[in-house]
Amino acid sequence: MESQIEKSDTNLVLKTSNCFVSAQQKSDSIDVFLDSFSKKFTPLDRFPKSLKSLLQDCMADDRCIVISQDEELAAVVGYSMKKKRFFKIELSSICKQYGSMRGFYYWSIIQLLHKKPTKRNTIFIEALAVSPNFRGEGLGRKLIYEVSKLAEQQKIKKIRLEVVNSNERALRMYQRCGFRVKSTQKIHLLTKFLGFSKVYLMEKNIR
Repeated sequence: MESQIEKSDTNLVLKTSNCFVSAQQKSDSIDVFLDSFSKKFTPLDRFPKSLKSLLQDCMADDRCIVISQDEELAAVVGYSMKKKRFFKIELSSICKQYGSMRGFYYWSIIQLLHKKPTKRNTIFIEALAVSPNFRGEGLGRKLIYEVSKLAEQQKIKKIRLEVVNSNERALRMYQRCGFRVKSTQKIHLLTKFLGFSKVYLMEKNIR
């Protein structure tokens, strides 16, 4: 299903979560994620072609909502819900792309940063990103609104996400959307390597 987003001088189209995104949109989504989360992907970024291929293999194309203008992807959010993950990163998939020894090393780092959502009555936002050409237009808030609508439809009571302390702009946006910090994880050993020292778990209640 597609719906029009009312916005002056643009032709933005929302593709809702009950649709599978196209192969091109999936590829474009990975590019936007790589641009937005370059710090988190630092351990794998020495081999960009392998990284993109890995993420495409691990990404569920029916667990995301995208906003596009004409053929250009503007923003995307990926979420886990009801035991199905948006990114399901398996050790075997990483070893396939990087080899056994390097793959196991990368997989160990990913486990520190890529947590499994635990509660069945929760939507966990795994990634939300806006293309550089569309930042500052409120598309992040629009995607949060759409995920909140999905939670209401599915009778899910909470939405959770994680954000790092160096991303102050995203932290403020989530707070404006009703999220509150639930807990804080300190990343002492990897701070210099990744560029952030804390990961905030944020939660929003759905009435």
